[in-house]
Amino acid sequence: MKVFSSSSESGLFPLASDLAWQREAACRGLGAGDSQTIFFPSRGDSIEEARAICRECPVTAQCLDFALANGCIGVWGGTTERQRRRLRRSQRTGDAQFV
Repeated sequence: MKVFSSSSESGLFPLASDLAWQREAACRGLGAGDSQTIFFPSRGDSIEEARAICRECPVTAQCLDFALANGCIGVWGGTTERQRRRLRRSQRTGDAQFV
């Protein structure tokens, strides 16, 4: 897969070097099925397993920053989509509170 610079006209993908943090992620190496179940749960399913993995992860901050910048779905950096929406909203209004 070709990775485009965020400064390119297409702006579709970040540079591979911008995603180097993913090599250190605690979730790296989970199979596709496990990742889907854990980080993209069905509505009403628990995300505690994802949060437990994220709590042990050395790159949680980078993961959260990536999700905030890219509008990701699922659990990223130990947060849900709803929590990230609230965080973005609070950042826009200057309120530093989280969730």
